Amino acid sequence: MKEYILKLIENKALTSEEAEIAISKIFTEATDAQIAAFLTALKLKGETPDE
Repeated sequence: MKEYILKLIENKALTSEEAEIAISKIFTEATDAQIAAFLTALKLKGETPDE
């Protein structure tokens, strides 16, 4: 999860595969803090169609 959050913080788009893995982790193993960080970073960066 950390690698996807860092990529978003660097203002880089996730591939569709990365986005799928990240969402899967949100539903299975991510902590509340990781979920909040991921969603906040995604909102600040702006979403792409693949995300």
